[in-house]
Amino acid sequence: MVCHETARTGIYQGFRCVGSQSKLGVDFPVKAYKLSENRYTLEDIKASIPSCKVDLAPLYEKPRRKSTVTLEEAKELYPEWYEKRIVQGEPKQKSKKQGGTWVCNEALYEWWKRKITEEVKAGGRYFSIMALCSYGLKCGISEQKIRRDAYAFLDHLESLTEDEDNHFSRADVKDGIKKPKMIYFYGILKY
Repeated sequence: MVCHETARTGIYQGFRCVGSQSKLGVDFPVKAYKLSENRYTLEDIKASIPSCKVDLAPLYEKPRRKSTVTLEEAKELYPEWYEKRIVQGEPKQKSKKQGGTWVCNEALYEWWKRKITEEVKAGGRYFSIMALCSYGLKCGISEQKIRRDAYAFLDHLESLTEDEDNHFSRADVKDGIKKPKMIYFYGILKY
């Protein structure tokens, strides 16, 4: 069966580099096609999308420096903070769930679960599990619940199979769960 829908995948998929092996094996390398001699800037791309309201100006600004407020000024400006952190020596407050990063509402995780059921296509199955894990971690969902939910989608995602050489398996779920956890807990991986 030939699928005419565009597959949308993230740019972080290093195994999709031109010339590398595709998921179909060594005999089917990843290819890219040059369609034009033109090169496009972000402004060109933005101009081609009438509904785009993105402000590109921040991309060209220099990064802001840290505050130049001295401790003496901070004592006057932020007396409660100064008392707790400087005088009493309390450590910086961290989220109890995630070591100081902001935590999303669990509704985000539930929303993504609905998306998997209603909108995911064969080409997005692996990504949908990776995203489920990422959203779950960001929402403070336990690893056990994330794993249970991910495997609960296995039959549904397998039912989307269009090509007999591209089934969705338990190994795909296992790998889809593993990658976000590694990045989340150990930082960006060095290769």
